[in-house]
Parts: sequence; C-alpha cells; structure tokens
Amino acid sequence: MAKIQELKPVFKSTPTQFQTIIYANVDEEDVTKDVTKDVTKDDVKDGAKELTDIQKVILVEMQANSSITTTELAQKINIKFRTLQRYISQLQESGFLTRKGGRKDGEWLLTELGLHVLEKNHQKR
Repeated sequence: MAKIQELKPVFKSTPTQFQTIIYANVDEEDVTKDVTKDVTKDDVKDGAKELTDIQKVILVEMQANSSITTTELAQKINIKFRTLQRYISQLQESGFLTRKGGRKDGEWLLTELGLHVLEKNHQKR
C-alpha cells in the first residue's frame, strides 16, 4: 500500500468567519482492525450470540422460577449481585430475556431466542 503524503491543515477565512480543515491520516488497515475486533468479540454462531455458561445457568434458573428475585438468584448461583445485574442486562439487550411487571411482583420471561438457546444447549448434552 502506498504511503499517503502528510496532509497539512487548510485555513480559510472570510470577513465574518474563520475555518480550519484538518485531515486525518488514517490507514485503511487501522480502521478495519477495530471493526473486525468488535465483530469477532460477539462470537456469533448460527445467527445468535453464544452465551457463557453462567448466562445459560441464569436462563435455566429463571425458566424454572420466573418470580425469583435477583438477590435470591445471586445467592443461589454464588455470584455477586452486581455481576448478576450485568449479566441480566446483557441477556435483555441481546434479546434472550425480558421482565414483565414490577420489581416485587414481576416475573422473568425467556424470549423465543432464549428458549431456543436453552433447547439447543440441552440437545448438545
């Protein structure tokens, strides 16, 4: 790849304004490296994000007891409460889990995607 010559800033001015244009010397290689890293970080398989073992455990527990509180679940699976909250947020943002109702009288519902992942996981065993 040919090296791009150093680009110098361009200064423009009129009686009412002053404009400076600064060009970024970006190699194509650097831009695609970051994009590739972000895409591969999601570890996409079969059109759905692959879940960690602890995320699968969370889904199994919530499927078994949809009214379980996050405090109870954190104690049951022996992880810190804040860690559980982070996993739940990830599961909700990824479309595996939803919450119906309020904090005290609500319930956890697995989406079709969440149920599919658990079913697929169960078939592997």
